[in-house]
Amino acid sequence: MNLIDRTGETRGITESRQRSRRTGEFIPIFRGARTREPGDIDSIVLHQTSFSQSARGNRIDRYDHTIAHFVVLPNGTVLQLRALETRLNSIAADNGIHIEFVGLFYDDRFTCRMLRRRRSRRELPTISQVHDGRELLVYLRSLEGLHGQLRYILAHRQITTMGSDRDNCPGPHIWYNLGKWAVDTLGMSSARSEARPIPPSWEDPRFQIPPPCDPPDSGRLTARGQPLPRPEGVSAYGFRKPRPEGLDFYPDDEFEIF
Repeated sequence: MNLIDRTGETRGITESRQRSRRTGEFIPIFRGARTREPGDIDSIVLHQTSFSQSARGNRIDRYDHTIAHFVVLPNGTVLQLRALETRLNSIAADNGIHIEFVGLFYDDRFTCRMLRRRRSRRELPTISQVHDGRELLVYLRSLEGLHGQLRYILAHRQITTMGSDRDNCPGPHIWYNLGKWAVDTLGMSSARSEARPIPPSWEDPRFQIPPPCDPPDSGRLTARGQPLPRPEGVSAYGFRKPRPEGLDFYPDDEFEIF
């Protein structure tokens, strides 16, 4: 896992680049107390940024205003934006570690046919995001101060206060390959007392990454719209190391940066 510490660069940033629908102003990153007791942290909350992977690409300086502790870029790079004891202006503010995955991901109506038709603005998480996202989960659970504390893995939609606007956060692909994986493999739970249950439709194997489409079309497209072959030795639950060259779907030079 390529983990880059951005906490020094973000220390003085207090506003996100999200605007409030009610006031039109930038949403503050903090609200109320800015710190919390490390002993209160017991959950990891998964999110999607809900903007395209090509919008900001793998530029690490483009995410400093994100309301999150970590951001996982399309190439798998993990940015730590804020210390774990930071209390964010978000759901589960007192006990959650928030991880954003860059992408505008499909909902549970996804089929491989949608990828082949290439008509949707939505996209899939990259293999690198899944691989390094899992490594991040394992890393967080191994930290001395959190060892044994991180019992819950939650989708944002389970505890949102924003209604249907967050029903696809983080999306079934992130949940199946990271949330469900953490439940099955790491022994975590998604059944926190105040959390709504995960939709049964989100636990369908069709959401595995790479998607179970017929070869040679893996169903995943490059930024230029060309199908990529399914990498050998890669499945939804296992990744060989070292990763083969070309595993990342989005090289930097295929992003339109603005």
